[in-house]
Amino acid sequence: YPRDEALSRYERAKAAAAVAGSAPNVSLLGEPGVLLWRFPHDRKLPTLPLLADTDALRNRRLPELVQARWGDDWRIESVRPELVSYFPHHSATLRARLQVRNPVDASVQPWCVYGKVRHDDAGERVFDAMRRLYASDACRNGSVGFARPLAVGAAERLLWQEGIEAPTLDQCLQAGPIDPATWAAVARAVAALHDTPLGL
Repeated sequence: YPRDEALSRYERAKAAAAVAGSAPNVSLLGEPGVLLWRFPHDRKLPTLPLLADTDALRNRRLPELVQARWGDDWRIESVRPELVSYFPHHSATLRARLQVRNPVDASVQPWCVYGKVRHDDAGERVFDAMRRLYASDACRNGSVGFARPLAVGAAERLLWQEGIEAPTLDQCLQAGPIDPATWAAVARAVAALHDTPLGL
């Protein structure tokens, strides 16, 4: 920014932090007029701090997903969150690997979920398309596997989906030559994907 504008923005950010009772998460390099915001601040991704807050995830957001997917009595044993992608001002994706406890026999199940926050409101449309794909005949008959959509928050612009525990095609290619049967399975899955009507 021009130097005066940078200073003005910096002072406003400091004042806002003081009102909120928190330390400012911005620094000013005065001469070039550069503001440096500490992660996870992103003015176009206001929900990003939630994805970066392990305690908030474990105590507030992830229990809601566990109860909706597994049942009211299931509990989180452990959580390992990892930010797997971040495109500033556009999107960020979190992967959370959980261990959830079965209320009947106290066994522990692994579970992986992804949360994606976007700068726009496309999450609801994406969620609807994912829901239709997951309910499609191709998914039900095993022609292709689609991730289970879990929840979408319009106000937060945050979409949650279940992870699919399977090797990616890239991982298979890196491991060495792929046999013809695997290529045929890939071709069938791609064909099933493109042949799946969404009714949009």
